[in-house]
Amino acid sequence: MRSTCWIALALLATLTAVGAQAPSTPSTTWPGYRGQDRDGVYGESIRVSWEGLAPMWKKPVGGGRASFAVADGRAFTIEQRRQQEVVAAYDVMTGRELWTSAWQARFSQWMGGGEGPRATPAWADGFVFALGARGELRCLDAATGQPKWRVTLGSRLSVGVGSDGALVVVASDEGEVFALDTLDGTVRWRAR
Repeated sequence: MRSTCWIALALLATLTAVGAQAPSTPSTTWPGYRGQDRDGVYGESIRVSWEGLAPMWKKPVGGGRASFAVADGRAFTIEQRRQQEVVAAYDVMTGRELWTSAWQARFSQWMGGGEGPRATPAWADGFVFALGARGELRCLDAATGQPKWRVTLGSRLSVGVGSDGALVVVASDEGEVFALDTLDGTVRWRAR
C-alpha cells in the first residue's frame, strides 16, 4: 500500500528553494534524521506564513516511517514497496524519481507501527547510507544509486543511522550500537 507524503516533500522543496543559490551549499543540505547536528534546527531563513502556498509537487511513496535526507538537490528516503525495501532518490524541485535501490525484505508491525522501514537514510560525502528494517545496511552512490557495499547486521536495527564521514553509526532498538567504516562496511566497533 502506498501513502502520499506530499507535505514533507513539499516542505523539503520549499526549504531548498528558500535556502540558497546552489543545491550543494550547506543551507540546502539536511543530511539525515534531525539535520546536520541531529538537533532538528534549520539555521537558514524559512517561510513562516504558509497561507496561499501551493505544493510544488506531490508524489505517492511506499510505506514506512523514515524521513528524508536532502543533499545536492535530492531527497533520499527508504520505503516499503510490496515485498521490497527500496531506497529512492527524488529531485526536490520536481519530485521526479531519479533512482532506486531495492532488495527483498518485508517488515510490518501490527501494534501501531504499520509497514515498512523506520530509519531515515544519512548522506555524507556523496554517499547515502540506508538501513532496512531487517538489518540490511547499504552504502549507495548518491548520484546514481549504485551500491558501494552492503552488510546485514541483524533483524532488530530500526532506530537510526548517521555518518560522520569516516564511520556510519547504527543504533538498534535493543540498545546495541555499531560503527562501520564508510569505505567498506567493516564493523570497527560495537557496544551495548
